[in-house]
Amino acid sequence: MITKRQFMAGATATAGVGFGGGVYAANGQVVRVPITLSKGGLPLVQLKINKQGPFTFMLDTGASVSMIREDLARQLGLRVDGKAATGSIKGTDIHKAYAAGEIVLGGTLRVENWRFAGSDAFTAREYDGLLSANILTQLPCQLDYEAREIRYYVGAPMDLTGFGKLNGIYRSEYQGGVEKVYVQIKLPDVALNLALDTGATGPMMVFGDVVRRHKLWDKYPVYREAEMTGANGRKLKGRLVSIKDVQIGGVWVPEVAAALVDPSEKDTIQSKDHFHGLVGAPFLRAFTVAFTPQKAVYIKRNQNLMAMAPPTRLAGASEVRPESSADKPVLGFDYTSSRQILFRLTGKGGLPAIARMDTGTESSIGEALATRLGLSAADGYYQGAPLSIHGMSLEALRFKVARNPKSGAVLGLDFLRLYPSLLDFDTNSLIFFKSGDVDTGGFERLAVTKASDGRLIVAAKLMGKDTQCLMQTGTAYGLWLPPQTVRARNLWDAFPKAEDRLAYRTRSIL
Repeated sequence: MITKRQFMAGATATAGVGFGGGVYAANGQVVRVPITLSKGGLPLVQLKINKQGPFTFMLDTGASVSMIREDLARQLGLRVDGKAATGSIKGTDIHKAYAAGEIVLGGTLRVENWRFAGSDAFTAREYDGLLSANILTQLPCQLDYEAREIRYYVGAPMDLTGFGKLNGIYRSEYQGGVEKVYVQIKLPDVALNLALDTGATGPMMVFGDVVRRHKLWDKYPVYREAEMTGANGRKLKGRLVSIKDVQIGGVWVPEVAAALVDPSEKDTIQSKDHFHGLVGAPFLRAFTVAFTPQKAVYIKRNQNLMAMAPPTRLAGASEVRPESSADKPVLGFDYTSSRQILFRLTGKGGLPAIARMDTGTESSIGEALATRLGLSAADGYYQGAPLSIHGMSLEALRFKVARNPKSGAVLGLDFLRLYPSLLDFDTNSLIFFKSGDVDTGGFERLAVTKASDGRLIVAAKLMGKDTQCLMQTGTAYGLWLPPQTVRARNLWDAFPKAEDRLAYRTRSIL
């Protein structure tokens, strides 16, 4: 058994840290603090403040200082302790600072003399404040998204087998601010120094002046135009793009959705030599991140990597994509492990973009992306010219003007109906038969009807009962059942759990 004093002596990197709730442990113990994930996938911990609570706080390693709801700070009677500066993607704000005598993390880790900045930004959120990076960097620990815990190594060796060391630094941006962690991430043509930001809802963000300097704005396929929001609620323009072949700590990431800040934005953070942007929670959830007393950071990939950056399922050696011709164009697509079908478009001037196929709707596109790609609008629709996919013009296709002007491109059922078509998941290809001569040998005919809005309804049987299902490729599940169907047929416990499911290859013809 050890006392608080003995524990503190073993954790020489930090003063004032001990176990909460009167809990003691033998020397060499690993202290586990449970975490949960918010609706947006951000890490949350339960926190007691001055023996009151618990309250829900988000772990935000991108925050300049820990923050608390202003009304909660007053409710707890926290002592006002001067001012605190916070930074976000739109600049710097000054807040009233509050001091807490102690905080207790997850009922297991007690920290004395913690400082917060008060803010009204959390009033309508599912958490009461933020905990900054020093809750991780002051003691050797591992942030393990897969196990849903932070492991603090109290006088115990931390096993780093299978981890890769990152090229990074610890640095504070403000006088009195906490040290954040910046690491190098390599894109195909440039290496960027990005802040580890567990509070960012996007996988990656690159500042506008870096985008301009390295000419990244039109370099990558565009998902959609975007708007980004900082912790202080301020917003700025940008776009979401697909970047392939990203490397971090010796780990290759096949593809990342990255947000690029519009280079024309003036009222925003400017980059520094060590700070080119952020790497956020969706990216970090693919790893276990380890922090050592030597101010070094290590990562080890986990099973979430494929979900964070789903790679294309490549055709095998025996699955050769057919040759394309003018009469029978073959359009390759990316079929991700999240079951999304993505086509790579080319617009005016060769500008690239990405379109998601969804047979449950009609083709549509947002105004911002349509303008970028050179489309012209008439009667609520954009004309498909000058778009093309693998050289095949889409001039015969019309895109409905999306309600959200920042929406990406969607290829709907009308896209498949341009010509008789074959959707082949073995070779990741869509084949159009412009002559109308389709070989249906070996296929079974499905009983398909049309809904009033034109969508296709497939007749099926589910546990012996007739069932009507919409054919909707935009749904990232093999079969999705609404609550009323599950309830009416008592299906909640009728099937194996998700981890027991099997994946099947299939081929469909329209």
